[in-house]
Amino acid sequence: MKITDLAIIFILCFVIFQVIFELKSEELVKQENSYVSMNNICDNAIEDALAKGYGGVDINGKPLIDYEKVREFFIKEVDYIVNGNTLSARHEEMENKIIMIIATGEEGFRIYDDGWQPVVSYNSEKHEIKNEQIISYVNSNLKKKGCYIDVPASVTESYTQSFSRYGVYVIWDNTSERYKINNGRSYVFSGAAIKKK
Repeated sequence: MKITDLAIIFILCFVIFQVIFELKSEELVKQENSYVSMNNICDNAIEDALAKGYGGVDINGKPLIDYEKVREFFIKEVDYIVNGNTLSARHEEMENKIIMIIATGEEGFRIYDDGWQPVVSYNSEKHEIKNEQIISYVNSNLKKKGCYIDVPASVTESYTQSFSRYGVYVIWDNTSERYKINNGRSYVFSGAAIKKK
């Protein structure tokens, strides 16, 4: 075997490995873009859904929110953006991708997990303790689904990166077939809140 034959074999092997590496890199970029895209879709959809479910304020100045209307509009908007119409055959699939919805209010919070659960009253008036209570309760319910919310301790103390007094938050299953093959999962966590002016 001549040195030119070895060089040709080397170059062929190099090209094959390079093509494989490029394909895998492109797949990773597509997955990341898909996650970012779905995250943006969920962010916008939950904001629009909360605006749709907002019914003004009561005589005490507390926001009136129709959480079922918020949930239904969120599903319709995501379905419309992803599938291109609101009466998609995949509407039920879109609904099944909602892992949980968390709705916060002045006196407590509630979750949507195969139906709206009763309101859970807060144990304290302190913002940090309310957030810890919500996270603990949500994680105990998410445990049976094999996931949890992992929040750094400092976030529960911050008003800008935590659960607001009047808000709606959704956990969305963004798992693609590729993740399932590798026994992995991908989730999107989005939320919107009503703030006083």
